[in-house]
Amino acid sequence: MFNQWEMKKMTILARVSPFVLRHICKSNMEDDYDKDSDLLLANDIEDRMKAKLHSINYFINGDDILFEFSGRRQMELLEIRIIKLHEKTPYRQVGAWFPKFRHAMSATNPNISRMNRYSVLKDSSKKIIIKLSLELDKSIKKLIPQLPESYKVQVELDWKKNKKHSSGGYEEGIRRSKYGTYGGVILAMSHMFDDDGTAQITEYNEVGLLRQSSVAGGFKTNVWQYYIMAVFTHEYAHAVQQYCFKELKAGKKYKKEHGDGFIEIYEHLRVNVLNPLLKSKNIKIGK
Repeated sequence: MFNQWEMKKMTILARVSPFVLRHICKSNMEDDYDKDSDLLLANDIEDRMKAKLHSINYFINGDDILFEFSGRRQMELLEIRIIKLHEKTPYRQVGAWFPKFRHAMSATNPNISRMNRYSVLKDSSKKIIIKLSLELDKSIKKLIPQLPESYKVQVELDWKKNKKHSSGGYEEGIRRSKYGTYGGVILAMSHMFDDDGTAQITEYNEVGLLRQSSVAGGFKTNVWQYYIMAVFTHEYAHAVQQYCFKELKAGKKYKKEHGDGFIEIYEHLRVNVLNPLLKSKNIKIGK
């Protein structure tokens, strides 16, 4: 038996369009779920699409066909699939239904806290940034071979609501704990999302002359993953820049915040790590 808020949830999920369901069917989203569960979900989706098409035929009479899932697990699986679909698919392809969907879904259970609504975002963000950080660590050693073999930038994702700005750097002496042994990045996360966990992103902007650069410039995107990857790469470059100046004593070009040393590091990381992903998604870099 479904409880009251689950019944509301089921009603919302039952009205997801066939367009979205087709995307879910085509996407490889088995992840942590066994094939039997996914097969049952596929059958439920097929029934839902038939019911939706049938209801469209009778829409002129104001009739609607109630679709019921085969069980609670199937309803939960579809909700997870829709959230993951939004993470993997450019916003313009998924459609404007998603913010309304997340708002309606979160409103069905008043006991779900704001931070619990962010649980999926937290997990996926952490995985994305850890993977990106490892790629950046590997790439930067090719540009600056004098970096220690164990060089690794510390990563922190800060979800406090009052945290508005990300930062990257390196501190000496007793202040080193802020960024770690080799420097680090603190990403401000909450300001990018509303209370329902919907991304408030339209584009990534760069500073000064970099804004126009076809190598390290900004870009338009509604996909929050690309946005945080760009922010992280920028702040990562600051961590390396300050380590080069303060620890390696590599020269004055690394002293200025967005000077020649920073640009050299940042452009290297963009060209070799981030830009290939953006270009594969046909995202134009620079203005």
